[in-house]
Amino acid sequence: MVIKGDYLGLIAVIIELFLLYLLFNKHKLAKPAIMVWAVFLIIGPGLVLLGKLIKFGIGDELNSDLDELIKHLLLLTFGIIIYYFNKTTVLIQPTKE
Repeated sequence: MVIKGDYLGLIAVIIELFLLYLLFNKHKLAKPAIMVWAVFLIIGPGLVLLGKLIKFGIGDELNSDLDELIKHLLLLTFGIIIYYFNKTTVLIQPTKE
């Protein structure tokens, strides 16, 4: 998005760089930060898909929006996968000082 001139994409880049910083430094807030990011990845596309389903339910055609629908479905799927793997595989261990 940033390459195309849409500087709103910088917000996503900054958030992802912050998450990478937390991960590489093994910060104790890395797991909760990833959970919050994954929840946003689930909620945003989920609401878009719900809106598209409501439009389809009232008789609107989805043929013109099929590529956008697939994009949001993939984002929702990635959000669920990231949330699940973060919850099951990331462990926070207390440090001994």
